[in-house]
Amino acid sequence: MTESQEKELLYGIVSLMLPESMLDCFDIVKVEEEDIPATDMTFRPFKRMVNLYLDERDNRTSEQQCYSPNGFTEYTKVSDFPLRNRLVTLHIRRRRYKDAE
Repeated sequence: MTESQEKELLYGIVSLMLPESMLDCFDIVKVEEEDIPATDMTFRPFKRMVNLYLDERDNRTSEQQCYSPNGFTEYTKVSDFPLRNRLVTLHIRRRRYKDAE
């Protein structure tokens, strides 16, 4: 399987988990799965957590071309609905823009 096929498959699967058209505005940066420590009683009965990292795409319109990209904000964590007995956390970064003037 080629890298582009793997990326297309990943986007297809993740698009089923996220709100409709969210991947029109964001790129998947990384997907991680981690164990939740057995001593952490906060998330019982869950034992695993999925962290999905998303960066906002540069979707400027022709009227907004006077703004130049200027990095990203810090990640904002959003706790999503559990999936297959795993907690899901979205880590979302929005773009920052600088006015040319």
